[in-house]
Amino acid sequence: MNTHVYLQNVSYRDGHRLLLDAVSWSITAGSLWMVLGPNGSGKTLLAQIITGRRAPSSGSVTYASGLKPEIHIGYISFEEQETVLERERRRDESWLLHGEADPGTSVDTLLKECSSCDAHEFTQLINRFSLEHLLQRGIKYLSTGELRKVLLCRSLLSHPALLLLDEPYDGLDRASRKQLESMIHELPSQGVSIVMLLNHRDEIPPASTGLICLEDGAVRYLGDPSGYLPKPGKGTEKAPIPPSLVRSTPTQTSISQKVIEMHGVRLSYGEKRVLKDVTWTVNEHEHWMITGPNGSGKSTLLSLVSGDNPKAYGQNLFLFGRKRGSGETVWDIKKQIGFVSGDFQFSYRVRIKALEVIVSGFFDSIGLYTQPTGYQLETALEWISLLGLEKKKHDRLSKLSFGEQRMLLIARAMVKQPRLLIADEPCQGIDDSNREMVLSLLESIARSGETQLLYVTHNPAETLSCIHRILELVPDHLEGSTAVISSPA
Repeated sequence: MNTHVYLQNVSYRDGHRLLLDAVSWSITAGSLWMVLGPNGSGKTLLAQIITGRRAPSSGSVTYASGLKPEIHIGYISFEEQETVLERERRRDESWLLHGEADPGTSVDTLLKECSSCDAHEFTQLINRFSLEHLLQRGIKYLSTGELRKVLLCRSLLSHPALLLLDEPYDGLDRASRKQLESMIHELPSQGVSIVMLLNHRDEIPPASTGLICLEDGAVRYLGDPSGYLPKPGKGTEKAPIPPSLVRSTPTQTSISQKVIEMHGVRLSYGEKRVLKDVTWTVNEHEHWMITGPNGSGKSTLLSLVSGDNPKAYGQNLFLFGRKRGSGETVWDIKKQIGFVSGDFQFSYRVRIKALEVIVSGFFDSIGLYTQPTGYQLETALEWISLLGLEKKKHDRLSKLSFGEQRMLLIARAMVKQPRLLIADEPCQGIDDSNREMVLSLLESIARSGETQLLYVTHNPAETLSCIHRILELVPDHLEGSTAVISSPA
């Protein structure tokens, strides 16, 4: 069988730290490999070396004759999505104006930039992933799941010999997951090699031909997936959540009986209608799940609450008993809300150390520009210990894995014990052990504290028992999404 890529004793060092240790691995044509490992184990670094984005410190990477990594290897990851969005941000000054006039680069343009396929193939792939209605949409207006599907299609249109998928299911709704699973099943039979980088063992497809497990940059297992046995007790060693980190007493200021109140909220970007006549009330002590398919407007709805969307002005919208636009500042809102999402993680692009990320939550700032108190530092250290990142507290944020960054931003959102926590796909990019800790933390926040929860997830394995009510956004591509309110089954 032809070998697409062969790694021999590949190692990678960052200064004195060994991040990848003597990896030898052969990826043959038509194979379906899984790379499994916890956050920070070296999975993404390994993928970057295979794709030629990084050169190994030692060892060698050999490609099949005629295979050029920059042309014949496709790579889909959250880091790649951020690269595309950052390029769009540099090219398009209207980004900061929420783009009423200029949609920026359209999906159609992005897909055709790198593709050599004929029109029939293009149409088939667009229809398969249900992207027809997005072709004229600016990529800066896509949801995380929508952009992930677009980038996958762009890669497939380039006819890759090898496709690397880093956490491919994260951010995708149920229908999109099924579409992806079908494609993963078909491509190896066409000679395309697939490598999937996973945090969760339960996402390994039955048809997998091989498994490589990384831990601290070293290969702990390489072989048939059926022969892999995880270490006993792995993933259950997280410390309990200290009561001091969760608000357990009422705030000194009175809390409105209606924390959020919307009546007939409508929202559009240019000709794109996002929300239609959304009416929603969140009462004191209620915890809500927000659901809906990719692109239905969940993140947009939450941005109206968090204070990050100027289109909240002029709407019939009340937060904590006060109408938006009645004299409050964005900072008056933010000091009462903790927020974590994929969009926020993308925007948190500053030179800052891990511990400082958590401390910045006290000041609602991106970056740290105020000298923290002893109490604030002590609390941040308690959080970083809970996350198991003590050894990396002085590392730059940009040096950490996507999952490690997400955990820091969760701690940043909670460090001030806010009245309202907005958790938009909080477990995205997080491994099994840390996902268990995050879900346990959210349950503790909801059951033991005075912080209320607005929670978004597409993953049925990440549902919470504390949820009182569900708001489902039902999309209409012409009119915008409407809201349906229900209770958990």
